[in-house]
Amino acid sequence: MSIVATSPDPRPPGGEFQTLRECFQEVIEELDSTFTSHQFILELARRFQSEYARALNLCVDDKNDPFRKLHRSIAGTLNEFPHLIERLPDVESEDIFRRRRICAAWRKRDRDQD
Repeated sequence: MSIVATSPDPRPPGGEFQTLRECFQEVIEELDSTFTSHQFILELARRFQSEYARALNLCVDDKNDPFRKLHRSIAGTLNEFPHLIERLPDVESEDIFRRRRICAAWRKRDRDQD
């Protein structure tokens, strides 16, 4: 029997992540014209604390780092908003724990470009 490894969906299961995802556009609209994934995550967590906490709770089974699991999911999901933002080269940025890490940078698209 052959076993095929598949990559699991990095997003936490359940509707809690979808509820958090529904807040993305509002956060994008409030950020500066360029921002990092770290800045986005911090603002998302600040503005939508209950939604963020519920999504994080789904990641606590990841014994190593539930925050990293959720934050990777959030950062990856930003790719689903090409009508609002475009990805720039990665940059060094401070994460929510004040550690310097590499993450994606983003630029808002002009509304007139559509």
